[in-house]
Amino acid sequence: MGKKGFDDFYQEEIYRVEIIRDKQSGVAICEKWTKDDKVHRQDGPAMIDRDKTTGAVVREVWMRDDERHREDGPAVVLRKASTGKVYRSGWYENGVHIEQPKPPKPPGRTR
Repeated sequence: MGKKGFDDFYQEEIYRVEIIRDKQSGVAICEKWTKDDKVHRQDGPAMIDRDKTTGAVVREVWMRDDERHREDGPAVVLRKASTGKVYRSGWYENGVHIEQPKPPKPPGRTR
């Protein structure tokens, strides 16, 4: 096993990506992106967990500077391994849980 318990390391221009693989299946079951020693990713989830058997994504967490944060959707998404269907999500800005924004009403509607 690699450094800090991670099997694979990839050094991007800005990010460091750490990957843990299941020893038997070889599936990358955990992926973590960091920048300046903080969990952080600008353009996607900073933490991704996959089912060790199927490889299906079961958890995604968007982070900015070690805080849950996403401006255009939920920062935490949990999916069923068997279907990939979202069963729970949480909206966060700067580490603070917020209510899911309501979609805007179509123009011309008053009710």
